Amino acid sequence: MKNGMTTTDATVFGKSWKMKDVRGCSEEDKGDCSDRASVESRQRESKGECGILLDKDGPFRECHAKINPQGSFKDCVYDYCFYKGRQDAICKVISSYSAACQDAGATVYAWRSAKLCSRSCPKNSHYEICPSGCAPSCASLLVPVACSAVCKEGCTCDEGFVFSGGQCVPMAQCGCAYNGIYYTSGEQFFPNGLCSQQCTCKAGGVVECKAFSCGPNEECKVIDGIQKCQPIGSAKCQAAGDPHYLTYDGLAYDFQGTCTYTLTKTITESSNLVPFAINVENEKTGNGQVAVTKLVSIDVYGYRISLLQNKKGFILVNGVLNNLPLTIQDGKIRAYQHGNNIIVRTNFNLELSYDLVYFVLVTVPGNYKNQLGGLCGNYNGDKKDEFQLPDKTLAADATTFGSAWKVQIAGVTCDHGCGAAGNACPVCEDKKKEVFQNDNYCGILKRSNGPFSACYATVSPDVYYNNCIYDLCMGNGDNKILCHNIQSYVTACQAADITIQPWRSESFCPLACPANSQYKVCADTCTMTCAGLNDPAQCPTTCAEGCECNDGFFFDGQQCIPIENCGCFESGKYFRFGQSIVSSECKQRCTCTAVGIMCEITFCQDDETCMLKEGVYGCFKKEGQCTLIKETQFTTFDGISGKVATSGHFEMATNGGIF
Repeated sequence: MKNGMTTTDATVFGKSWKMKDVRGCSEEDKGDCSDRASVESRQRESKGECGILLDKDGPFRECHAKINPQGSFKDCVYDYCFYKGRQDAICKVISSYSAACQDAGATVYAWRSAKLCSRSCPKNSHYEICPSGCAPSCASLLVPVACSAVCKEGCTCDEGFVFSGGQCVPMAQCGCAYNGIYYTSGEQFFPNGLCSQQCTCKAGGVVECKAFSCGPNEECKVIDGIQKCQPIGSAKCQAAGDPHYLTYDGLAYDFQGTCTYTLTKTITESSNLVPFAINVENEKTGNGQVAVTKLVSIDVYGYRISLLQNKKGFILVNGVLNNLPLTIQDGKIRAYQHGNNIIVRTNFNLELSYDLVYFVLVTVPGNYKNQLGGLCGNYNGDKKDEFQLPDKTLAADATTFGSAWKVQIAGVTCDHGCGAAGNACPVCEDKKKEVFQNDNYCGILKRSNGPFSACYATVSPDVYYNNCIYDLCMGNGDNKILCHNIQSYVTACQAADITIQPWRSESFCPLACPANSQYKVCADTCTMTCAGLNDPAQCPTTCAEGCECNDGFFFDGQQCIPIENCGCFESGKYFRFGQSIVSSECKQRCTCTAVGIMCEITFCQDDETCMLKEGVYGCFKKEGQCTLIKETQFTTFDGISGKVATSGHFEMATNGGIF
């Protein structure tokens, strides 16, 4: 062990070399699989799954003399037992043995098939067990490197394509070599380590460099292996309840509009910042004089991502319904469950959090200071000029300010709520205030030595306390409103990395959890997911309260299920077991099966059309349509055109008419 002593306990040995605690990681001995012996016996007799490793006439037969397969076989059986026979678990073991064999110079024959460990490859590439020679790449063409003749199974580019930054591209689209380092076409980089010079790889392998300096609230720094101008600090804005807004600069105000509004967006053009816009759609609730958030959407990188009220486990991307978690463009955008909240996070540290009921929290990096507009304010450090209109002038009141940031949507009827002259918002009676200020209501938020006291110095409870009292008044003391208000403060505190003490009980704001899960004030809803079996997630380092799956169960975005019921994760998307997805052209249907994603060709019938309906692509019956142009030219429901020779009045459609 690390202290020089010895032990026969593997768990104790492993613990002694631990460097630090990581959320979601466990040091517990899971024990032995109850039917491991019978599994091993069956697998030894099998020539498939784990048994393929031992098959004397199998694809690894020429490797047995070089590398004993027994160790890998036992590892495979162990994983088969604990992961209930999931192929994605045992395929990793078989693949590791295959790689070891090839490294040892042994010939490995084709062992993957449609039923065992099938391998999908990116666009313009295909799988080979032993690609001939060294795989051509743009980097090797521009910066020649030594080539090993050892086989390495994997994806290789199709004829006419070469590797470039992990993708297969035509040779004409290769990037650039600069100081012995390869960069993909269009990539920007800082060659001197000081961010004082920025270079861009242009078409044709040309590198253009220019003098450069980091912008305001930025510093040249390496984070996650990438050196660039990194933001200094961040700011948060929120919309809660009726709704109540708290801007980046700390101004609290109420605005009861029921339209769609710009919560925050970039309003300046900066080549160094990624533009984005976050909109909220509000709706009336309660007595009709107040409103709550119904939908939140974010526009970034050419995608519109929408979170819908009470729509758990799903997210809309350009109108298409997707399961959570979701990764877009190799991590440029990630969406996942974190406790009670859905998080959408970009690679430039913009983060949107929504509990799908009551509370929206936006975090922007510090380099967006003085670049934003919307209901969240201008983020310039001065709360006195927060009501800035799109034309940069200042509004006199919250209603004028809020209505100016309305997003125009054709055919939608809405209003800007109370607050304007002659339309005062309802107020809370003093008697009700006295009741709701008690510790068994909103008073718990400010109770000395209460469950949230550790947060008071970092996140003031005053705004949340006032919002709580007002919302309870408008909701006639509804207990759900009380709990959502308190939960919003918990979310803000935990987002600030403050430890919250347990505050829920069976009699006070109990949180109902689905089967096979339990409530925890710091719930892990990220690491123990079905998608995580194939995709190691980049989980948040902060806590979030919510429902955590019991041991032996995995979160699939909606519920906690046995591992054998988990689905498939491919190309950044999670598919539930048995779920079928039709492509946007309705030419392919892909289904999650026990052996992975299986796709087949499909098509629509003559009386059907491919369309997006309720977030899902599919073939739907064509809707009948007839037209009459310039009084005489007509087209029937069946697409037949003709002319009406005489003038007069005609029936466009009837049970016995001409159409």
